[in-house]
Amino acid sequence: EGNFPNYQSIIPKDSPTKVTFNTQAFLQNIEGALPLTPSETKSVLLRVNGKLEIQTKEPEKGEFKWHIPCEATGKKGEIVLRFNVRYLVEAIKAYMGQDVVLEVKEQLGPCRINSKAVVMPMKP
Repeated sequence: EGNFPNYQSIIPKDSPTKVTFNTQAFLQNIEGALPLTPSETKSVLLRVNGKLEIQTKEPEKGEFKWHIPCEATGKKGEIVLRFNVRYLVEAIKAYMGQDVVLEVKEQLGPCRINSKAVVMPMKP
């Protein structure tokens, strides 16, 4: 019961930028970042510029930076996105055994994963 917003209105219908990467490689690398995510935000930074760089920093624990191969189509130049690592990992785990296609329309707008799941980025 109750009034709920039309969830379909927030799902991007067109995403000019697509970043494709291997699910297993991403999940293996994100495991190293988990202990170093900031305790208050649990955020991880993804930077796409010829490769997908995973980065996080906790001042008291250290910094994690790693990259995996990716293929990006659409927008030229660097793409920088920050996500709550828990939500991102859960959405990506749903696609084990296949590559992930992260579809980005704008830096702070909803991002689709394999045209099905939606994750919201945080301010970088």
